[in-house]
Amino acid sequence: MKKKYTFNDYLKKQESKDPSFRTKYEHEVQLANIAMQIAHAREEKGMSQDELAKKIHTTQQVISDIERLKYPNMTINTLLKITSALRIHITL
Repeated sequence: MKKKYTFNDYLKKQESKDPSFRTKYEHEVQLANIAMQIAHAREEKGMSQDELAKKIHTTQQVISDIERLKYPNMTINTLLKITSALRIHITL
């Protein structure tokens, strides 16, 4: 019987090709977790992306990009503004 190829197998194979792969992967997982926490908190509070954007003096597109992991330049300052506006704590 042929062994199933799992996601962990894929990670190990990629890591063998590039030793820094796992670190990069874990970094992306953390960013995705932050984005999901922001989107969930915003939706839970009944706030639109535009409303959140106005509270932190940015654009709706920036909030959308953050939530979809398309905003590579998010700073700690931006994250603090978002958490303050949403009155939440982010788990890293």
